[in-house]
Amino acid sequence: MALSSRCHFWIGRCLPTGLLQKLNAKLMNSWFDHANYGLLPDDVSVLREPMVNDHFPSQILCGAIRIKPQIRMFTESSVVFEDGSIVDGLDEVIFATGYNISFPFLDDSIVKVNDNSVTLYKNVFPPHHEKPTLAFIGLVQPLGSLLPVSELQVRWAARIFKGAARLPPAAKMEAYFKDSAESNKKRFGDGRRETLQMFFTECMDEVAEEIGVRPNIIRLLITDPKLALNVFFGPCTPYQYRLTGPGKWSGARNAIMTQHSRTINPARTRVVQKSVDSRGMMKHIFILCGLTTAIFIGFLLCEI
Repeated sequence: MALSSRCHFWIGRCLPTGLLQKLNAKLMNSWFDHANYGLLPDDVSVLREPMVNDHFPSQILCGAIRIKPQIRMFTESSVVFEDGSIVDGLDEVIFATGYNISFPFLDDSIVKVNDNSVTLYKNVFPPHHEKPTLAFIGLVQPLGSLLPVSELQVRWAARIFKGAARLPPAAKMEAYFKDSAESNKKRFGDGRRETLQMFFTECMDEVAEEIGVRPNIIRLLITDPKLALNVFFGPCTPYQYRLTGPGKWSGARNAIMTQHSRTINPARTRVVQKSVDSRGMMKHIFILCGLTTAIFIGFLLCEI
């Protein structure tokens, strides 16, 4: 929830690539230094899908898991690593290297797969299918939760199938796919594992635009400033796409305003009193106000 806000996405989009990479690396190392555990990737120049595991570092420290270098070769029952070390007596080797995307049950004329890249309009619809009767749900790798993305994709597909919405011409969908693929290569690299990778908020908003449910921050600032601040600075949860348009939910605003407290409440099995430092508090308030003003001025300029 902390990193899936529109504010974080907007700042990341405005920052130079090199600076963004350094900030991401610092954030990933804020809990423990990955280099000290032998977990630093060889190539840190592109964004990778973060893997969060609170149990992993402690298992390395107590020796339950051993980190090894690259594999040089296999023998009949052992593996030889680049540092010359050997692990013998192996029964099985599991390669956790991802998936080869293929659709053997579909004709190539329906959907194209080229080096693990699937030609789909916004990761859902094949551009050259004669009729919009086929949709791919969940065929995307967001830097965040997959289920909210899949829900929006289903809502979009349902509207297309029942004729409540239409797809653009095939040529426009093909051009959109090519532009998106080139942009993602610059962000995440051109490896086979990164073909489906996207920023979470961007992925959600792209589909939401097709349905007509993307929240309008400028309009919310005028009509409901408190809600606008929560939508922009708070986590980009599915409630935001129930504020207006098809599938509007009357409880969406309250759900957005209370989502932090509802997330924390299950852990509050004992109420504790927090000490308050008024000087430190005022300092943080001034910093936050200044940062908020700068961000919104930049956001308005970008929108204009």
